[in-house]
Amino acid sequence: YFPPALMMLWLAAILAGAAMRYLQWAAYKRAAPAPHALARWRRHYLAGAIVAGAAWSLGPTLMMPQAGSAASALFAGTLLSVCAVAMSTQASQQAAMQAFIVAALAPAAIAVWRTGGEVEQTLALVLMAGMTALIITGRRSHRATRDLIETQSRMRTIIETEPECIKIVDAQGRLVQMNPAGLAMIEADSLEQVAGRPIVNSIAPEYRADFDSLRKRVLAGETMQMEFETIGLKGGRRWLETHAVPMEDSGDTVLLAVTRDITERKRAEEALKESEQLLRESQSIAGLGSYVLDLATSSWKSSDELDRLFGIDKEYERTVAGWAALIHPDDREMMVKYFRDEVVGEGRAFDRTYRIIRHDDRAERWVHG
Repeated sequence: YFPPALMMLWLAAILAGAAMRYLQWAAYKRAAPAPHALARWRRHYLAGAIVAGAAWSLGPTLMMPQAGSAASALFAGTLLSVCAVAMSTQASQQAAMQAFIVAALAPAAIAVWRTGGEVEQTLALVLMAGMTALIITGRRSHRATRDLIETQSRMRTIIETEPECIKIVDAQGRLVQMNPAGLAMIEADSLEQVAGRPIVNSIAPEYRADFDSLRKRVLAGETMQMEFETIGLKGGRRWLETHAVPMEDSGDTVLLAVTRDITERKRAEEALKESEQLLRESQSIAGLGSYVLDLATSSWKSSDELDRLFGIDKEYERTVAGWAALIHPDDREMMVKYFRDEVVGEGRAFDRTYRIIRHDDRAERWVHG
């Protein structure tokens, strides 16, 4: 029992409901409503869900009372299948999902129940039981979906606000994802500007081979770390330090990296190197050496120029006893006593001129410390 006129009416109602839902979605996208205006759009969405459910229910409600048992069972199965799909696709909107299921199943169940037939009333009970089961299952699905959405939202917020670069690179070395901090490091205005492009394009040429090796080793299962220079889209250069690990994404192994800007640290290290070089050159020109003494261990560290003055190498024992061994025998007792009683004992500054015997060539020198 499938009257053509009623079937066409039913099909028209379903298509009209689908068209209305699409127009709602398009209007929502154009409006891009602020958070305070979302309540009105939720009401619109709920009304659309009711209309769509009623459209699906129209044909069975009109035809099932006159249809045979087989046709009625087919209608009931169709409605339950459609509602099951709606439950999964609208799980994030619990009210709309429940409204669609009730609007689709309740009118048909009531209509077929009123026929009074035993088979028809059984079908009505099946429809009502299915409606109840779908609503209960839908609620659980909604809670699971809501928890998933909230977790994803928290993770997205963490990643988006993280001050260090977080990026995903695919097996071919193409950039898949990067947070705003990373985009700023490579001077990109948006992800679309660099997504899908080889990540090595943003790395200084002299480091590209090393980074490509890192990528291959990470994809093979290793955890890697590397420092390199990057060249931004606007020409700026930065020093970066990256920590990369393999990660599974949709069945494929990709590279997940956390990268921090170490430009200031590199500048400080370079400044320190220049300062140390300048100090060594100044000491060499002036004939001055320097040392640091650890009183707790009686050991000392010396500059290159002091080593040259004393005639010692890196293997020489740098202890108080080692220093005493360098002192001229005629001055040794006096200098050890001075160091023990006045410098260490009374905490006075070391300020004394004395003679030494250089360790390497046994030459006598006068020094002031």
